[in-house]
Amino acid sequence: MRKKKILLVDDELFIRELLRDCLREIELELMEAGDSGGAIQLLRKEKYDLVILDWNLGRSNSREVIDHIRSVPARIPVILMTGDHRLKVEKNDQPVVVDVIYKPFQVDEFISKIDKVLTHHEE
Repeated sequence: MRKKKILLVDDELFIRELLRDCLREIELELMEAGDSGGAIQLLRKEKYDLVILDWNLGRSNSREVIDHIRSVPARIPVILMTGDHRLKVEKNDQPVVVDVIYKPFQVDEFISKIDKVLTHHEE
């Protein structure tokens, strides 16, 4: 069975390193991008089973990543990460955006949501 491939997109290196450590519990292949341009480049080159996308990418725009994913035939689920607890997934962002992880979060909750999406996406 092949390893699941995840793209992690966050503009903060510290956060990517922290999440990389969290994701070691799951056997997967992890790629990382620090902005929307880098994420879109990686999405054009590889197929991913899941994208974990920070909503606030600093100077970059997470909406560009969502729009790109929406434009390709492959159904790649996205989990948004945000510190804004008021953020809700809009109907027009579904089914691309399948869940939101609110910061700060518990590692177990984070892993559980990822595992749930990867398991569901497998079917």
